[in-house]
Amino acid sequence: MGKTRAPLTRAHILEAALALLDAEGLAALSMRKVAAVVGVEAMSLYNHVADKQDLLNGLTDLVLTRITLPDPARPWDARLEAIAVGLYEALIAHPALVAILASEQGRPTDPRVLQGMDSILAALAESGLSPAHQVNAYRGLLALCLGFVLTHTQGLTATASEAQAEWARSGVQPWDPQTLPHLARLGPQFLKTPAESDFRFMLAAYVSALRSATRRPGGRTRSVAKRR
Repeated sequence: MGKTRAPLTRAHILEAALALLDAEGLAALSMRKVAAVVGVEAMSLYNHVADKQDLLNGLTDLVLTRITLPDPARPWDARLEAIAVGLYEALIAHPALVAILASEQGRPTDPRVLQGMDSILAALAESGLSPAHQVNAYRGLLALCLGFVLTHTQGLTATASEAQAEWARSGVQPWDPQTLPHLARLGPQFLKTPAESDFRFMLAAYVSALRSATRRPGGRTRSVAKRR
């Protein structure tokens, strides 16, 4: 007697689609390929996923709901840093999702993801930044996370570990210390410095910059723009 196939569910479809996305990238993601992975005809998917847009929305929700939101009782800067780390870690595990998010092909619909977005804005509002700077800082946080995932996966073409291994294999370039003294001096340090520490360092700088731009007692917000 053959094995009874488990009922097809939206969760099963999304997990299969995420595995396909991880393995082959966004360009390879199609309803037909997802159907082949779960062992059904493509039409069977439409009982659970409305269309390709719904599939992309579902993948966005699937990954982003895995981010644990910090305790709202924590200070605003600690909450902001925790959310950023959670977002980076979620995306570095599934870097192809960056292309979906950056191009706005995937739109979050899960209330938990929307709550996460709102919690970022809540932390920024609590910081004392002006409304305009809250928007700047929100977009900046997303750019920081997505940009580092892009860099640490060699343009979304490798996993973080594969990229790190490739950098190690490529070794240090034989920079001429006479003409390129700083490249020659720091070349070995690039191999010693793990990629994730880039993100942690710049996140700390980002949060520090926000602290320096918080509202003064008189109600004015110090500008983060370069002083003339």
